[in-house]
This record gives sequence, C-alpha cells and structure tokens, in this order.
Amino acid sequence: MVNSAKKPMKALSVQQPWATLLSIGAKTIETRTWATTSPGTIVIHASRAYPPELRLMERNPAFYSALHHDGLYADPSRDAGQILAVADVVACVKVDYLLDGRSKYASRLTNREKAFGDYREGRWGWILENVRRLVTPIACRGSRVLWPLPPDVELRMLGELCA
Repeated sequence: MVNSAKKPMKALSVQQPWATLLSIGAKTIETRTWATTSPGTIVIHASRAYPPELRLMERNPAFYSALHHDGLYADPSRDAGQILAVADVVACVKVDYLLDGRSKYASRLTNREKAFGDYREGRWGWILENVRRLVTPIACRGSRVLWPLPPDVELRMLGELCA
C-alpha cells in the first residue's frame, strides 16, 4: 500500500464516538452534508473535540453494544486527536436513496447503522469497506475538510496498520 504516485493520502476527521465506531467496523456509512468526489482509501482521524454530552450518547444501547464488543471497550475519549484507521470509500450515495431502497447499499442501513448517522434529507452517505485499524493510534492535527496526510505521518501510519 505504498503511495507510489507521491500524492498524499486523504484524511477525514470525524467526531467521537463516531470515529471509533468507524475504526472498529461497527459503522460502515459515514453521513456528511457534502459528497466526496474522491473514492478510494481514506484515513479515519478522530477529531480532538469531545463534548461532554457525547459521553451520554455512549449510553445509548446501540453505541454501548458496539463500543463494548467482544468483551473489549473501545474508548473514544482516549483516541481523540489521533489517526485510528484507513478505509476504502467505495461509493457516495444520497441518503434518500439509502432510505428508500434505490441504492444497492440500502441493505446496509440497519437500525443500528441508522442510530450512528444523520440521515436527514439532502445528506450523503459515504460507503466504507475494508477498514484497517492501526495497532497504535497516531496523534495528528485534523481539519474540517478532506485533508492531505503529512508524508511523515503517512509513513508512520503505514507501519501501524493491523494485519
């Protein structure tokens, strides 16, 4: 997975606990107000902001069961401000098409997946597959847009991907 074109990998900063849910594969659709025109591999970065009210959200049964999977606890507050995983964006679909079944990805929209996203009209669903979590998250500053990963961080990240 060496980037031979010398173009930096793109990263997406996601608030917690959603970034952790993406990185453990519990969430496979990232909802956004904007579509991506860059399908392919992206880096999942947990934004530094972690408002206290989000801790309450983790008590929601869907969040709780996903974060406490296989007897382990994925702690979103511990991962804030860090790169957690890479994933492949295989499609970007209007959420209306997911909700009404017009998309071939509509079957992914389970009740649990709905609990993890914002499916209001006019939004987009980024369909993610092949999530690879880093062995050790890497601290990095994020951005509100799809941003280029610094080359030194990309090299460190490639060495931390789980097999």
